[in-house]
Amino acid sequence: TVCVQTTELAVVQPAKVPQDQAMDFVNEPEERIEMLMVSNDQMEERMKELEQLLSDTNIDCDMKSKEWEQEWEAENDELRMIHNEELLKFTLAEAPEAVESITQLDTESSELIDKLKTMQSTMKILRSLLYKSQKKCDDVTIKYERELEAHTVLQAENDKIKKNLIHNEELLKIALKAKKKAEEAIANLEAEKSEMITKVKKKQSTVQKVRKALYKTEKKYEDLVNEREQEREVHTVLQAENEKIEKNLVHNEELLKIPLVDAKEKDKKAEEAIANLEPEKPALITKVKRRQRKGKKMRNAPETTEKKCLTKSTE
Repeated sequence: TVCVQTTELAVVQPAKVPQDQAMDFVNEPEERIEMLMVSNDQMEERMKELEQLLSDTNIDCDMKSKEWEQEWEAENDELRMIHNEELLKFTLAEAPEAVESITQLDTESSELIDKLKTMQSTMKILRSLLYKSQKKCDDVTIKYERELEAHTVLQAENDKIKKNLIHNEELLKIALKAKKKAEEAIANLEAEKSEMITKVKKKQSTVQKVRKALYKTEKKYEDLVNEREQEREVHTVLQAENEKIEKNLVHNEELLKIPLVDAKEKDKKAEEAIANLEPEKPALITKVKRRQRKGKKMRNAPETTEKKCLTKSTE
């Protein structure tokens, strides 16, 4: 039983276990210790009984040895006295009576010798029993000492296991606290993450809106640039026409110096050309002014769009 319990206890290794299992591991060695203590108490009671039995046997044996010695001495004394009396009677009585007495003495002597042999065999038996009892007592004592030593070893192992379990419980409590803190930190991080995702989605939607606005602005800017190019082309055409008109005017002024007839004809042609250009001139001037205003707006449009984008990104 001790060997089995030792093996069972030796198998138990301290490990990181949940709190319920740790309590089971703590209670199990305590129950085994209680069982060992009960077994130890029973063994002590049995040892006491054996010691008492051995003591009683020794006392019995001593008493019987003393009784036998006393009987043997008494019988020897009685034999001596009888022998002396018989000798006295032999000296006083007649020979036949002496012979009868000697025969009786021989018979009694043989009976006493038989009793002595019987008592000697009884003494041998008692000594053998005493030796066996002593040997059994020694064996029980050795067994008890071994079991006591094993119990001491088991007690030390149980104490060590109990300390390890207490240490593991403390580590488990620390680990549970750390786990709780980690869960709280993870929950906080998850909340922050959801907030950040919401903000990022808002920023993405804002960026998309800004990109759309920027795309529209760029497209509008390209349209304005194209219109500006067209206006420049128109302005170039008008400029060329104005230069042509100025050249014609200069040419007409030079023609004034020619004879009157030729001058009149040329003036007539110039007046016709001027008359043809006069209706178109106001429209061309209006168109040029309109193109100038659009070009000014186009130059200011990129700066305004950039300011709007920066304002939305900051928000």
